[in-house]
Amino acid sequence: MQYYNYCYFKESLIQLLCLFQLRLTKLEVDFGYKFFVGAPEWQKILEHQDKLRSFKLSPTKPLPQSILFPAILASGTNLISINLGVQINRDNHSLPINCSVFEICVNLQMLILIGDSLIDPTQEFVRELTNVDKLPKSLQAIGLENIRVATTDVAFIFFSMPELRKIALERIGLEGEFGMTLELAQQVIYATKLTEVVIRGFNGDECELYRYESLMKLGLHLPLKTAFLHVTFFKHFGEYMPARSPNVTDIV
Repeated sequence: MQYYNYCYFKESLIQLLCLFQLRLTKLEVDFGYKFFVGAPEWQKILEHQDKLRSFKLSPTKPLPQSILFPAILASGTNLISINLGVQINRDNHSLPINCSVFEICVNLQMLILIGDSLIDPTQEFVRELTNVDKLPKSLQAIGLENIRVATTDVAFIFFSMPELRKIALERIGLEGEFGMTLELAQQVIYATKLTEVVIRGFNGDECELYRYESLMKLGLHLPLKTAFLHVTFFKHFGEYMPARSPNVTDIV
């Protein structure tokens, strides 16, 4: 069976269907809002994929894990980059992402996961990202969005990933024991030297922000639930400074 090094389709369903019998090394699809391919079609496409190096699917509607993850397990050590929209909300109940699925990807350098969590205080507080200790130590860039992540797991990612250089966290929890807290953000600023850090949405008491002068100097302002922090590390000064551009997508 012939291998194809690169396939990039944006709007043509006919072209997409032609992938059914192909095994790819690079699959990147970024949909416009008018373009929709159902889960059954994607299942037929992905069931053949065991050679992927770059795997990017950004559908209008996130796909079920049962469709996405078999291709990750099959491609394993080949994978260098993963960027996926993943379904974690079904009928207002969470379907956590088990990071054990990425453990086999020992050469993975970039991981971006965009969920569909409601991040709603009326929902049950459930970890929507589990077993983060199974993430590959090879990761250099991590992006998480709309996924409720325990604060302890956020800390693990920051302080226990030896190759990590860039991280973007958007709406990963605003209540309870979830998300980025002011205390953890300050620890990150003082203790890490990542080249770039992007955070949108903080879990904390707004009355306590004044105690974190270092964060305020970097541009963190109220309200915390929508607060945005984007900093880069300058080796010359040995510290973080506000980034010039607020474009989160540039980080990865």
